[in-house]
Amino acid sequence: MSEAKGVPLQDLWNDIAPVRGDDSTGSPDQKPLALYERIIKAGSNENDLVLDPFCGCATTIIAANNLKRRWVGVDRRKDARYHIITQLMGLTRKQRAELEKKAQYDNQEWLDKQTARYEMHYQTEPPIRTDNSEQSIPELEQVYLTEPESLLSHKEMKDRLIEQFGVVCWGCGFEPPDNDSRYLQLDHINPKSSGGTNDIDNRALLCQPCNLLKLNKMTLDALRKENKKENLLKKDESELIDLISALTWTRNHMLEIREQNPRQYTLFRNKT
Repeated sequence: MSEAKGVPLQDLWNDIAPVRGDDSTGSPDQKPLALYERIIKAGSNENDLVLDPFCGCATTIIAANNLKRRWVGVDRRKDARYHIITQLMGLTRKQRAELEKKAQYDNQEWLDKQTARYEMHYQTEPPIRTDNSEQSIPELEQVYLTEPESLLSHKEMKDRLIEQFGVVCWGCGFEPPDNDSRYLQLDHINPKSSGGTNDIDNRALLCQPCNLLKLNKMTLDALRKENKKENLLKKDESELIDLISALTWTRNHMLEIREQNPRQYTLFRNKT
């Protein structure tokens, strides 16, 4: 029996339970601790360094800490350090809820005290580069979930696009009389049938004729070309909303929302 090699671990792991109860931080992308411990055991030894560049839920950090690995965690969420600290403290979900009532996730004095207690080093400034800022690999394209959770409601997206870009149709340049926003409808730049998302960075304001022409078949760029072909543009093509500038603004706006409220996923889920 001592010479038996046993059954090799398969590439389908169905023996690890999903996150639930006190283990949950409320984040929709949290993974089971047992899963990360298995991965770290398979890929490192004690005292090795484990890096997680997206450590918001702290699962990798806790798994590495439990297995006596050194670790480095990076995240843009403001409450990432709070999650790491409360996980290290071993708090229950109820205890974390009590801390959140006191807004401890944003209490710098409390966070600094706990950071020192667990001998953590925390910094917000990026490390000094030693590669002369040379790019070592090609830049990766932006990847989106098939059905990401929308950060804003339908009305909020329409209101913010109007506030930023005015009461004007993005497809033909039509400006409603008296700036009446009821003439405009919220639609997709890239249709859902082609993989477009519901978030604000894929949204445009269209008048009813443009919306009926576009339906769920055309991109906004294709709609503009069709309007130009049929001589339906109300403005010169160069005067239409610049889509590159609009995309830059909407994506930056999404980042601002996440940074201002790192738990927006939970908040919006409760709101809907």
